[in-house]
Amino acid sequence: MKVKSILLVFALALPVSIFVFLYLFGENKFEVPVYFQESVMAPSECNDTYKIPYTVDRSTIPLNGTSVLFFAKGLGTDVLKESIFQLNRVNNELHAPVTLTLVSVDSLELGGLENFVQMEDGAYKQESNCVFMTNTNRLVLVDSLKRIRGFYKEGSMKEIDRLILELKILLNEY
Repeated sequence: MKVKSILLVFALALPVSIFVFLYLFGENKFEVPVYFQESVMAPSECNDTYKIPYTVDRSTIPLNGTSVLFFAKGLGTDVLKESIFQLNRVNNELHAPVTLTLVSVDSLELGGLENFVQMEDGAYKQESNCVFMTNTNRLVLVDSLKRIRGFYKEGSMKEIDRLILELKILLNEY
């Protein structure tokens, strides 16, 4: 009976002592990755040279502080409306300045987004593919130091939740 009591105390004391140790000496911090620090994997049609680590410094799209860019060319009306609705959640969830910019070749209804940049088709392709490296993702997160911090699929609640979480982490980091 005495052995069982000792084992029970040990079994309860060990997790409590680990928890107390981690609470006192551990640091609960998350980091959002910085893309293109070692190399840039640009599409083959981009004939630009890139400095490493890569920063977005030659864009014609104004970047003010932490920015989220939504490249919306070719989206259907329903997908565009859902994407803008999901992006408006970013403003509603955060209590910090984040610039949301819609970029397209068409004249579009902003739907509550702050900024709109309309470009011709060639400039749009250059910006989305060669400067922001969007590939199949239409949302790009750029931090205040003009480094690309994330790519997200449009219209997905799960992706916007991830964007909001990563923005919260980023805004606490700076």
